[in-house]
Amino acid sequence: MAEAAKYEWSSYTEYVNQKCSATDIEFILGILNPDPGKAARIFKEFMMDENEDNCLDITDKRRKQLSDEEAKILIKKLSQSDNVLILQHMNKNERDKIIKDLKETGFSIRQLARITGLGRRIIEKA
Repeated sequence: MAEAAKYEWSSYTEYVNQKCSATDIEFILGILNPDPGKAARIFKEFMMDENEDNCLDITDKRRKQLSDEEAKILIKKLSQSDNVLILQHMNKNERDKIIKDLKETGFSIRQLARITGLGRRIIEKA
């Protein structure tokens, strides 16, 4: 588990030290306890509790940005067509399966919408 105090974009130290620069700490601390000192201690204890969260875990594993050309090649392969726009004319189940595979591969919704000419909502729902 990563420590919130070490996370580059965390406001943890502002809450614990009760010194705000960019964060309005009074609201959250006020919910925890009306006494600012006690609220800061409660906040710190809460942040130190062990849990299974990994939303702040910092890893060096960054997802490689996949190119439009890579997407086009895969779309053609999955659709067994020479035209990436074929997805616009496929039945919904076939199309959605291909889109799902593409999203799982790492292509973004925006990227797939741009390449296929399908609406973002169609890509999102697939």
